[in-house]
Amino acid sequence: MTFRTSRKLIILMYHQVLEALDPMRPFEVDVHTFRRQMMSLKRWNNVVSLRDGVRRLRDQTLPSRAVAVTFDDGYQDNFRNAMPILRDLQIPATIFVATGFTGKGTMFNDLVIEAVSQCTRDSIEVPGLDQKIPLGNSLEERRQAVARILEQIKYLPLDERQAIAESLAASVGADSGHTPMMTRDEIRAVRNQGIEIGAHTVRHPILRKLGDDEAREEIYSSKEELEDILNEEVAGFAYPNGRPGRDFGQRDVNLVKHAGFEYAVTTDWSAGQVDSDPFRLPRISFGTRTGLRPQ
Repeated sequence: MTFRTSRKLIILMYHQVLEALDPMRPFEVDVHTFRRQMMSLKRWNNVVSLRDGVRRLRDQTLPSRAVAVTFDDGYQDNFRNAMPILRDLQIPATIFVATGFTGKGTMFNDLVIEAVSQCTRDSIEVPGLDQKIPLGNSLEERRQAVARILEQIKYLPLDERQAIAESLAASVGADSGHTPMMTRDEIRAVRNQGIEIGAHTVRHPILRKLGDDEAREEIYSSKEELEDILNEEVAGFAYPNGRPGRDFGQRDVNLVKHAGFEYAVTTDWSAGQVDSDPFRLPRISFGTRTGLRPQ
């Protein structure tokens, strides 16, 4: 795994590192795959911390084949599975935490996945949308059902989105405890191991769908809560979903700047360059078989 770039910063994005591959989460790595990827990354590239990489990119002192590793959302398996591998291989990383789920609750997308995975019927009714989604008999059809439901609810108002996901899981008796998030103590523990912690809003909203006050609250409060947990400055921010123009706009970039962040990352697929906006840094999603994870 070699990234042949000259004075560019490749920022890799992960979400979960699972104990074993989950067929309903085909774009998430398991511990064995992740270790292999990290070993290859360290052997063939110059792995840098994201904060240091951003500064050196700006100062034009970045080494060739520079790569930074990031995780979004703050899943507990980052602490349990990823951290020991990163520590053993001495690879720096950054975890962007959605603080509203810290130590409690399940994110809406995981509720949908668990509901579809555990449903024993051939279709599932989505509360509030007055429609039944066929599940079919194959794994691929179930994956498509998840994608269809998520696409329909992702851009709804926050409370409505979460309520639909929770009702969906409850309607099939799904166990939503499969995807716990890091606790405050676990966030401190990964930071004590040298892993940087960044903010990812409070409730993982589509910022472009929020009013000014609500967007400000999501951005500012996530920073404040993490700084309270860590007793130190939080420099990095990741835009939820992360597609420029569709998921966040210039207002949100301005709010991130004014909140006191040093840099912010998107899901725009590219490499960071000397002239890249430090508040719109691109990343490359990384996963299992294809190495790619859709947004």
